[in-house]
Amino acid sequence: MTTKNRWQSFDGTDPVLAWTLSTPAPTAAERRALVDEVLAAGRTSGVLFDTGGAVVSGDGEPLPWGPAVASGAAAPFAARVFVRDGHGAIVERSAPDAGALLRGLEPLEPAYARRFAAPRPFSAAWSTSTPTSIAVHVGFFTSLWFDDTDAALLARNEPPLLAFRAALVGTARRRGGRLVAPTAPTGDGAAQRT
Repeated sequence: MTTKNRWQSFDGTDPVLAWTLSTPAPTAAERRALVDEVLAAGRTSGVLFDTGGAVVSGDGEPLPWGPAVASGAAAPFAARVFVRDGHGAIVERSAPDAGALLRGLEPLEPAYARRFAAPRPFSAAWSTSTPTSIAVHVGFFTSLWFDDTDAALLARNEPPLLAFRAALVGTARRRGGRLVAPTAPTGDGAAQRT
């Protein structure tokens, strides 16, 4: 019997889990520098990298996708992940859309595909700021990073996630900020809001 993918990409706009890094940043340059540092850590880990879209917003936020993410709009981010191919082997893929990748890997009934393999990024980032501070939020929109029902797959996907988190911990400490970054969804697996 072939081992299949058990992770899902849910039909909803709330992340499965969200992290928030908040720091003092009294200037626009400091807010931009923090965003650049978060994106660099995301790229290095492979958990979150931009796909060439502009990351500077005209609305005052360095990462403008908060409302876009909430509305279900495609965010210009991709991730490097490990998944099961059609033969059950673990393979590495880079993809901006978790649902599209899952639908390409698994034969799914249309209703199941709509609900559990919906078009969503693996992860996305957005920011909120005040005149003196910034918060960068990273949302995870698939269960892949946290699904412990496939131990071999989790063993490949968890180290980059933890490396990204460790980089954000370092950033928070250096900048006198705070990171709220749980490594698993809470309680019944309901989406966390930041």
